Amino acid sequence: MKSLLGENMENYKKINGGFQIILSKKLFERETIFSIAYKYNKKFFITFNPIGEDEISFVVKNKGEGMEPLPRDLENIMADFIDEQLRIDILRRTQSIRNQIYEKAFFPLRTINK
Repeated sequence: MKSLLGENMENYKKINGGFQIILSKKLFERETIFSIAYKYNKKFFITFNPIGEDEISFVVKNKGEGMEPLPRDLENIMADFIDEQLRIDILRRTQSIRNQIYEKAFFPLRTINK
């Protein structure tokens, strides 16, 4: 397996018709995996399955007679995994602040309706 994330982090291998990416469940949440699968399922055939307790096999293959995924596609998919997970982490960390902003912004509307 080769790595897109560093020298000692083996996380993908070439398979017939595409690539298999090994994802850590400690780094990527279920929501992230489903989101990326949905994003790329129109272009590629996507499957994912658990490998033990800590990893997920995420397979990206050509769809029918379509073009086989290229290394550039794999780089884009991995970048999207990281972006999506960061988005989820930031949303979680800023949830209370957003709630306070919404509360203050919409407070006048609640007093009008009473």
